[in-house]
Amino acid sequence: MKRLKNILPYKLIITILFILSLLYALLITNLIHYESKYSNEVNFKGIVTNYKIDGNKLSIYFREKEKLIATYYIKSEEELNTIKDKIKYGSYININGILNNAIKNTVFNNFNYRDYLYKQRIYKIININNIEIDNGNINILDRLKNVINERIKNEYVRTFIMGTKNIDNEHNQMLGISHLFAISGMHITLLSTILLFILKKKTRSYIIINVLLFLYSLIIGFPSSIRRAYVFSLLLTIKKIFNLNIENIYLLFITIIINVIIEPFIIYDIGFLYSCTTTFGLIISSKKIDGGNYFTKVLKVSLIAYLFSLPITINNSYQINLLTPFNNLLIVPLISLIIYPLSLIVFIIPNLTFIFEYSIDILNLLENLLMNINVLNLIMPKLNVLV
Repeated sequence: MKRLKNILPYKLIITILFILSLLYALLITNLIHYESKYSNEVNFKGIVTNYKIDGNKLSIYFREKEKLIATYYIKSEEELNTIKDKIKYGSYININGILNNAIKNTVFNNFNYRDYLYKQRIYKIININNIEIDNGNINILDRLKNVINERIKNEYVRTFIMGTKNIDNEHNQMLGISHLFAISGMHITLLSTILLFILKKKTRSYIIINVLLFLYSLIIGFPSSIRRAYVFSLLLTIKKIFNLNIENIYLLFITIIINVIIEPFIIYDIGFLYSCTTTFGLIISSKKIDGGNYFTKVLKVSLIAYLFSLPITINNSYQINLLTPFNNLLIVPLISLIIYPLSLIVFIIPNLTFIFEYSIDILNLLENLLMNINVLNLIMPKLNVLV
């Protein structure tokens, strides 16, 4: 096979397509104002795509004519237990409730919930009066997701396996380590490495791994950061199998092009932006990362990722922790080498949960120690850029 660079000037073509795709997304998301297909309805039905129980508050994500969020405040312990037993991924629901717009930010320059939902293509929320749940026709994929979810008892394991955000707290945000608790490129890389170790480094192994990663991503709902990581992994596999002479930075551009064409609003997704900017930084700095021991590499990777994602962090949390690269030097090895692999082991062998819990105790102790070193936390003005 001829090398790709001998077939076409791929660098120029991909760069032009990359710029055009970003312009397309900006035009689509800013020039067109999307409105809800609902107006004064009180009865709704659809399939549950996600749900969350936080104390006595039930939040249900479902789709009928469009994506909707419905909230319900549970009235008793008995009702809470009944809902926990009945609500499933893929449940068919009938809802009677009041249709509302999400509230905007009430404090200047603060988080705008309505805008956040709009960028997820959610235009209305429902306050539930009554709800009926039917689990008679749940599809195979959702049944599998329910089996996995019900098998997991520890919230940290659920976070690392299912991608929930139930443990994302203020400590993690202030330490600059929230990204370690969201399924992202790092977790896909670790999972791929484990699978590659088991299957050995053969061409068919890469194909099998990509099929498994696709099924896994499908089960957890293809969150934005996973979409970036999976498409990039798939392109790397194609490059390897066909021995294509194309630089990884242009594979990243192709990855972004594909994602943006599929969903233009993804350019406002924080997880996607973090994933793309840090990957970009790591690719163009790869020669500087090579060399040195494991901890030196971790520090380099952390510092590069921190610097390239800094504008996004400032624009969304209005504060930065200058010690984040050094925090990551301690916490990244703990999560990547111990906690994440243990979460996979505990999922397979639940009786070993107590070992996993010890590692979480160590993590919490380390976080508390680092929280006491807060002299380099800086409050920053909002940049008012893309997100």
